[in-house]
Amino acid sequence: AVAAHEIGHIMSNDMRGMALLSGLITSFILVFTLPLQGLRLLNFYGNSYSEIVEVILWLVKLMLSIVFTFLGSLVVKMYSRKREYKADAIASLLVGKHAMIQALSKLAQESEVIPIQQRGFNSFKISNHSNWGEIFSAHPSIDNRIEALQLETHSPF
Repeated sequence: AVAAHEIGHIMSNDMRGMALLSGLITSFILVFTLPLQGLRLLNFYGNSYSEIVEVILWLVKLMLSIVFTFLGSLVVKMYSRKREYKADAIASLLVGKHAMIQALSKLAQESEVIPIQQRGFNSFKISNHSNWGEIFSAHPSIDNRIEALQLETHSPF
């Protein structure tokens, strides 16, 4: 079932989709902050250079870049969670819904403590925690995935 899930990711071209989405978000951030860079150049090469204006423009550009990068990461994680549901649905076609649910249930029973060195990668790991913090995770909770398989709420196509 786990191998079928990974085959589902391959069949759906998930890595291509993630790369395109990430590139699109990065391009959006660049295009949106480009006018601020233009204003910085005008300030630098203009007749009356102002360090205060330079600092303000730099800080505004920095803050906008941080905010848009954060919001973009939420969009990428939302897309990733949708891809997980689709890979589960494809796996359920390949090996059967019961086998997929059983594999996810087994994962839910295993609750390993994550080493301190790997905590930075928590958002990329399967988790059984279901709360509002799921929007920061690349994987939906196992309970939600099992429920989606039982109700067949996500299409494999």
